Amino acid sequence: MDLNICNNASHETVKFVVGGAITVGLFVSYIPQFHKFLTTRSSDGISSLFLLLGAVGGTGSFFNMVLLQYPNIQCCLHADWTPSFCIENTLGLFQVGTQFACFAAVFVLFYVFFPRRTSGCNASDLRRIHRERRTASVVATVVSIFLCVTVGAVMWGLVSTQGSASVGSVSPSQWLAGVLGLISTATSVFMWMPQIVETWIQRRAGALSIPMLAMQAPGSFVFVYSIVKQPGANWTSWVSYLVAGILQFVLLIECVYFARTSKASSSASSSESIVEELPVANSSQIDLIAKK
Repeated sequence: MDLNICNNASHETVKFVVGGAITVGLFVSYIPQFHKFLTTRSSDGISSLFLLLGAVGGTGSFFNMVLLQYPNIQCCLHADWTPSFCIENTLGLFQVGTQFACFAAVFVLFYVFFPRRTSGCNASDLRRIHRERRTASVVATVVSIFLCVTVGAVMWGLVSTQGSASVGSVSPSQWLAGVLGLISTATSVFMWMPQIVETWIQRRAGALSIPMLAMQAPGSFVFVYSIVKQPGANWTSWVSYLVAGILQFVLLIECVYFARTSKASSSASSSESIVEELPVANSSQIDLIAKK
């Protein structure tokens, strides 16, 4: 353990308050999505590829932060740090961990409420459902394998670093953190693309929660600022969230547009139905009214 890291850690009240608020806000922002899953009992409209990229990227981000902040974790265990000071200097891990856990819950709920009914579907819908099932099955397998490989690699990185091994002038844990950060960045660039395309094709938000996007899109930029201020973090830790925030704004605008369009269409249809149901006066009724 490098005692210099423990001794050089500083206290910043603003960083602690902002970081804590972001952590709570992250969890709160996912509540509308959990609620929509549980009330509609459907995950229709959510792209499997979006979940694949999100799960891979979230895993990479979380373990990137584990590796980069591992010295601070050691300081919490062995140095004379108070619990509040420890939490303050590992807030990046708490924030990314909260994001990782919440997205993992979305991932699980997607499969719990995956559309299973095929009765009453035409041939085209049946082909689409079977195709989505195959894709979802492949996604679950790939994510499970990636998670297992990542956990094993992180354990190797931490053990190798303790043994003073290095790759050039960089320790194995730092090198691995960079790789995971780049994976997270690459997936975040494309993560929201499948969902943007899926929403455009279906012309509706489906099971995707608009309130969640409304909270997360602007919150991503505050989250980036908080990660930047964390000790040990570098650009590989926050750039993925910057890209994700920009694409979330695109998806949010798309969902709001289709929601308003759908509402306008429903109102127009209702008005036409009311007009069609109004009784039409016949000629004798018109003559009677004229005489009066």
